[in-house]
Amino acid sequence: MIKTITNFKFKVAFIFISILTSSSIYAQSNCDIYCPNDFAVVANSNGEYVVEDYFANNLVTLEECNPGAVVSQSPAPGTIMGLGEFEVTMTVTSGGETDDCDFDISVIEEQSGDCDFDCPDDQLGTTDSAGNYAIPNFATNGALVVTGNCGNFTFEQDPVAGTIVTAGIYSISLSAESEPGTSSISCGFNLTVDETLNANSFSINTFTVYPNPASNKINFSNEVENATLASLTGKIIYQTKMTNSIDVSYLDKGIYILKIENGNESLIKKIVIN
Repeated sequence: MIKTITNFKFKVAFIFISILTSSSIYAQSNCDIYCPNDFAVVANSNGEYVVEDYFANNLVTLEECNPGAVVSQSPAPGTIMGLGEFEVTMTVTSGGETDDCDFDISVIEEQSGDCDFDCPDDQLGTTDSAGNYAIPNFATNGALVVTGNCGNFTFEQDPVAGTIVTAGIYSISLSAESEPGTSSISCGFNLTVDETLNANSFSINTFTVYPNPASNKINFSNEVENATLASLTGKIIYQTKMTNSIDVSYLDKGIYILKIENGNESLIKKIVIN
């Protein structure tokens, strides 16, 4: 059970504006792998945590990679870890070239206090280069917020995690119940999946977002009809219409997804708040 997920760190992909919040800046490549930032998980009743397949559950993603790209993970999925911190290294091999990234996971003991579930808000996702999107597990990607002592809670989601969809709006229903049965939730929300488009697909080819990184306000070179700002887990944070700027002074530092719409055309950018 993932307790918290902090901000994410990304390498630069050439169709996005994306700069790390740390001091490391990575060069462009034909195939990039993206890791989450460090996060914590809660150990089971034996004080253990089973390492997941972080590429399969969409916490680690690829950008601009060939279909034959091979992803490896260390430690391997299924490895049992005890309390403490360990590093996960992800490597992609494509066309004879490799790229890698890493992140730390802290395995912590169950916290005391009553179990509580907080249903996700509406979520935003983008398709891959083939026009597909794998619906994530909203219990493990941080969208479902779980606090207190919930034990090994049960979780159901419809459509199930891993379901492949194309661009569109989907209704997601989920339910969760704590092990002793003292707390439960049943709710639904919308998942909007958009196509990933580059700047040439936008009617305003000279359209820019500045400054990027930003700390107080993001400006647009042209007024846009709709602007949506979401976290990297897909949670929609802010939406506005007919604007040429967005106030970001209240946001936590990190990388966010910005969707801009004019008529039937849209543009997805990744921006950083520092």
